[in-house]
Amino acid sequence: RTTLPRLSLRRRGWPVRSRKDVDKSRAAPLELNAERSNHSAGGQSGDAGVVEAMDGSFRFRVDDTQRVGPVVAHVGTVEGRAASGVKLVARVDVARRTRTRKNHTGTHLLHRALKLVLGDHVAQQGSYDGPDRLRFDFSHPRAVTPEELERIERLVNERECDNAQVKTTLEQLEAA
Repeated sequence: RTTLPRLSLRRRGWPVRSRKDVDKSRAAPLELNAERSNHSAGGQSGDAGVVEAMDGSFRFRVDDTQRVGPVVAHVGTVEGRAASGVKLVARVDVARRTRTRKNHTGTHLLHRALKLVLGDHVAQQGSYDGPDRLRFDFSHPRAVTPEELERIERLVNERECDNAQVKTTLEQLEAA
């Protein structure tokens, strides 16, 4: 839970002045002056949740969080009317974030297992890490055999069952 002193509701890059402006496009981005949300990046889906006025006059349901240049935009739908100076409370859907983080960790485990079983030539070609599933695209010159698939699954499951602590670090993109 985070109290936020400023918001900017925008539609197509322009500030929204009234509810009528928002109704033209049911999904609108919300820009907050505090970055507490994980945004979509590298195949990992962004946070969802809600931003509400403490007086109950405004509610913004966040369906996704994306980086747009230097700004983190919360994409979703609005209810009520946003008034200048109103105090806001942002709540991240922690259960969704936790599921997404677990799937993101699973992507790393899968990548390592693929390299161990198939060889160091295996390269990630894309991925999706969301609260519902993960997808991992990779390069390999031939089809994976049933025996290789079984070994890959066993390696991932063994690491998962270890239930090792995951350490989160914040790094520059180049270093990550």
